[in-house]
Amino acid sequence: MKAVNQKIPSVDGKGILLGRKAYTDDLAEPKSLIIKILRSPHPFAKITSIDTSKAKALPGVELVLTHKDVPRKSFTRAGQGYPEPSPHDKFVLDEYVRYVGDEVACVAAVNERIANQALSLIEVTYDILEPVLDMDHAYGHPSIIHPEEGICEMFPIGFEPKKNQAAEYKMNVGDVDQVMTTCDVVVENTYTTQAQAHTMLEPHTANARLDYQNRLVIYSSTQTPFHVRRILSQTLGIPISKIRVIKPRVGGGYGGKQALHGEMFVALVTMMTKKPSKIVYTREEVYESTYSRHPMKITMKIGAMKNGKIRAIDCFVLSDTGAYGEHALTVFMVTGSKVLPLYNKVDAVRFAGQVVYTNHTPAGAFRGYGAIQGNFALESIIDELSHQLGMSPLDIRRMNMMKENETSPIFAIMGEGTEGTAMMMDTCKLEYCLERGAKLIGWDHLYPKREISKDKVRSVGMAIAMQGSGIPYIDMGAATIKLNDDGFYNLMVGATDIGQGSDTILAQIAAEVLMTTVDKVIVYSSDSDLTPFDTGAYASSTTYVSGNAVYKAAVKMLEALHEEAARALHVDSDTISFDGHHFQSGDQEISLSDLSNRLYYNHDQKQLTVTESYVGHKSPPPFMAGYVEIELDTKTFEYEILHYASVVDCGTTINPHLARGQVEGGLMQGIGMASLEAVKYKKDGHLITNNMAEYKIPNANYVKKFSTEFAESYEPSGPFGAKSVGEIGIDTPPAALANAIYHACGVRIVDLPITPEKIYQAIQKQKETHK
Repeated sequence: MKAVNQKIPSVDGKGILLGRKAYTDDLAEPKSLIIKILRSPHPFAKITSIDTSKAKALPGVELVLTHKDVPRKSFTRAGQGYPEPSPHDKFVLDEYVRYVGDEVACVAAVNERIANQALSLIEVTYDILEPVLDMDHAYGHPSIIHPEEGICEMFPIGFEPKKNQAAEYKMNVGDVDQVMTTCDVVVENTYTTQAQAHTMLEPHTANARLDYQNRLVIYSSTQTPFHVRRILSQTLGIPISKIRVIKPRVGGGYGGKQALHGEMFVALVTMMTKKPSKIVYTREEVYESTYSRHPMKITMKIGAMKNGKIRAIDCFVLSDTGAYGEHALTVFMVTGSKVLPLYNKVDAVRFAGQVVYTNHTPAGAFRGYGAIQGNFALESIIDELSHQLGMSPLDIRRMNMMKENETSPIFAIMGEGTEGTAMMMDTCKLEYCLERGAKLIGWDHLYPKREISKDKVRSVGMAIAMQGSGIPYIDMGAATIKLNDDGFYNLMVGATDIGQGSDTILAQIAAEVLMTTVDKVIVYSSDSDLTPFDTGAYASSTTYVSGNAVYKAAVKMLEALHEEAARALHVDSDTISFDGHHFQSGDQEISLSDLSNRLYYNHDQKQLTVTESYVGHKSPPPFMAGYVEIELDTKTFEYEILHYASVVDCGTTINPHLARGQVEGGLMQGIGMASLEAVKYKKDGHLITNNMAEYKIPNANYVKKFSTEFAESYEPSGPFGAKSVGEIGIDTPPAALANAIYHACGVRIVDLPITPEKIYQAIQKQKETHK
């Protein structure tokens, strides 16, 4: 292959490096009104009065909006399938504020200084209510976070707002309780994962204008432009035909931009004032007033026989969705659906839990999307089981893990099957990943630990993981290919490049089918007027779902080219051969350039354009084995991550360079969650970690060495054999690190992040227990 499986540079990389205008704020209209939001200082309160008269009187202020001035229709900000599996529990502005940073009022002014001054002139009186700041006590708490009328679920998800419950779910295969009683060994533990902030470099931003047809045009740093258009129309009552949403380059999303943050306000301000407007979140607003990862408490119980055969898994999840229920159900369900099938030979499995409201910053989509939380619990308890049985962590996985041409009943129950049947693993190179990763890390030499000096030990830990490739029967992507004169192509896709390189990947797929080079495929993406529909960049869907659409469109274009060449040469199309540049039949020949010029200027004139779409009927999982080597100081309990080795089965790597970047970028975020990052609140609900000085993320030197390899694999249903790769890298670090810490010093850390303080406290507790 000449275009696919090649390390081709990103199609947008050079232009961005040169500083060309590419991002949302670069494209705002000059002299746009500046929008600022007055935000709640209280975690839970009811607005009893709000006086905006002084702000409105300030010269330079164009508009001030409160909950009395905007449409009152409940919606969800979550950009996901429709009807949404998230409750409609949000209003543009409301008389209740439910976390520190919630929206109180909106100001639009001619410059930022005046807008901020106007915020200080708004006088608000609050009835301060008792906040709910602990998910353990949220369900049935006397303080009802959503007492208002007009909120609803789109279909049954277990929505009980009067009990502070956003969603619940339960499923089981077999009789877990009965099987547990017949097991030789039963291990149970509870694992806690924290809120994690996305910390993308580009903050959330949007701008709006009215075009010459009096249509609303919005530029947004969003992952889901078509969902943005729909939600704006439904909530604000603007005909969808009057809205155009354009996604320029995006400086990172990681799930944090799979929602509306600011688009409602630029739409309202521009529609009301007839002037362009823009909003750019401050870094403090990004941390306080957008999204974080769902904190979870996961109780995992596992039963096995003495020979290592796992017979039952029982998992209960308590998830904190914060003030609003965006992505509440789906993140929680992925904690089971993308994790528990890893061990598919059990006789019984049960998964259940609930998602509760608290007065914290809302949780939402984040790379890994529940799988990383569930993987931490499952892969930690698998290691605990192996130690109780006296088995190697590798041996117990070899015996029980998913293998090729196998399945799990969980797939059919939790929506990963075809018409009620469980999805088969047509490709699963997990066995290879396990063995190759062990060699890369030097497992046989290092396991469980080696003493380096009097105060230093080195140890290893590992975990396996799976993800998905889009959402079957829900995610749809489409692609249009247009032939231009002189024989180059435009590829129009709704797929959303958020920095991961999907424009490049999709151009490679088209170029491979059309037997041309990537520079001859000019990509335009994510314009709700000009590009075909796509659900957006989430659920690891772009390469598999949008890539299949591009593949189908390119095949269709190739067929159309053969027909037109045959017409030009007066031969049957089945006699035509094409090498990407020239069509030949016998001794007759016509170049692609001449054919395209003929079509547009001379004979049989027509525009050659094709469109195709794709909806997956399965979600083939990528698999990964991750291994970590650490060095622990046995006096201070500080540790360094010396080496992280990963072997990934993602099918064909369309672009090995970009695939490696996705895996290692995900790994670094997972390592940050495992060892360093934590959203922290004061006791009164105010966020402590609301800036980059307080919120720590790993830097480029945090991990001394990465070894990343890809298993040779081919997924028949994917474009050129590809599966997804965007999220799989993030899942293994928490459990792998926890397992390495246990091997180093004999204590099991069950709450993230894993810090020297927690290790010390666990060792002291262990000493007290053994006295």
